[in-house]
Amino acid sequence: MLVGEPAKFAIEFELDQNYGGVWLFGRICYWIANEQIGEYEMGTSLRDVLFALDSIKNDTGNRVSNALFSLDATILYNSLNKALYESSEPSAINTMVKEEACARFNITLPVDVFDPWKIFLVENQEESRLLLKKNDSGPQQQICEIFLRKGEFDDVVIRAHKELDNLYNTGLKNN
Repeated sequence: MLVGEPAKFAIEFELDQNYGGVWLFGRICYWIANEQIGEYEMGTSLRDVLFALDSIKNDTGNRVSNALFSLDATILYNSLNKALYESSEPSAINTMVKEEACARFNITLPVDVFDPWKIFLVENQEESRLLLKKNDSGPQQQICEIFLRKGEFDDVVIRAHKELDNLYNTGLKNN
């Protein structure tokens, strides 16, 4: 199933033939600017994805930060990355990022197929700014940045969550 527009943002997933009941073994990836993000063929538990999408879905409408949105892409990505994944030295930007409760900007699904990537979404009043980088690409690798219509990301997440929830509930009934 494909939810969204791969040219902008989409989530693609499918169940394995032997999906393990409520475990929902299958494959998932994001599509961002026509690039597949996630090791789709590796497979994972879509049940775990469903539960992770709960958290991402709960931040719908709560990713607005005009101060962060206005930062240069590299500074924004590196600041969020440091605040979430590394201990960072005090600075005005690091303090601002930490004060913003930055976990809400992290839209990377915490399942193994997404381990090589870090993906963030920050919004202002009019649009969404999505930044991503493959972890093993080195410090010289450029950060990919795309702009989405405000709410476009959330709409895709909500629709994908609904579909996965239906699959999960069917798995519960058949178990």
